[in-house]
Amino acid sequence: MTPALGTSPAPRPPAGHARLHAPGSARRANRSGRAGPAGAARLRQYDRGIPRTCSARGLEAARIGVALGRGDDGDRRVHQRPVELEVLAAFARRTDALMLALDSSDDAILRQRLQRLGTPVVMMEREFSGGWDAVLTDHAGGAHAATRHLLGLGHRRIALITASADVRPGAQRVLGYTRAFAEAKREMPAGLVRCGSFDSDFAFREASSLLSPRDPPTAIIAGGIQLLAGVLRAAGLHRVAIPSRLSVVSCGDTDLAQLASPPVTVARWDVKAVGRAAAEAVLRRLDATSDAAPVRVMLESELVLRASCAAPAAGPRSRAR
Repeated sequence: MTPALGTSPAPRPPAGHARLHAPGSARRANRSGRAGPAGAARLRQYDRGIPRTCSARGLEAARIGVALGRGDDGDRRVHQRPVELEVLAAFARRTDALMLALDSSDDAILRQRLQRLGTPVVMMEREFSGGWDAVLTDHAGGAHAATRHLLGLGHRRIALITASADVRPGAQRVLGYTRAFAEAKREMPAGLVRCGSFDSDFAFREASSLLSPRDPPTAIIAGGIQLLAGVLRAAGLHRVAIPSRLSVVSCGDTDLAQLASPPVTVARWDVKAVGRAAAEAVLRRLDATSDAAPVRVMLESELVLRASCAAPAAGPRSRAR
């Protein structure tokens, strides 16, 4: 059972014993405005790998703080920094290690505060200068594979909707998308990269905007686990048939991607493996190897082909009947 948050620091456990505190931190983050529904969903996926890893090592549940940034509002991150600093201060009193996930790529103020913690820190989908362990996913590779696949089908007007470029997944997906066009020696279409949020409502607004003009994209990459729902909703609203008039690829596999009609092609990775790898890194820091050199773990993405992509249709777009 998750221990209740107290006001006094808990005694540090002996090597090989720690106490897990992830679900409570998710609730605190929500009350502080740091993690919306999309963020909470990502935390639940990461969290599945953490307690299982501790159990597999024969350890008691570890008290590991999981600080999940919004990761979708880069233009407001300066205003949100005090909240993140407050959460870090609370975790410093109550946790034996900290996992820091999804916010701006680097931040001098946060970096200085983390250096003062004296607590093992592992970055999840976030890179900081300063010598901390990091567990990352090859989001650039996933977006590159998705874009290359669509280019191979003959698409040229390929849109990418993803998170803010201030967060690593968003920036990496733009990088992979751009690299695919460069390798194909094709000019990137203007105005089809929309960065801003992991939220499905953002994806709906951007996809609706893209599908409204007379020259809409023939393919959309939903660059985030929660974004596919918004893209599909917009396609339905504008009565754009998939895949005959719009090809769709999602970055991240979900039940929706698998059960949609047609099932959606995805660039997927093992989200639970991110949690497992981060837990392993934390446990290494809590035992005798705490002075080891920082470890950078990169998890691969793979493109899974389903029925949501086809060659672009010629002529005016048709409406779904």
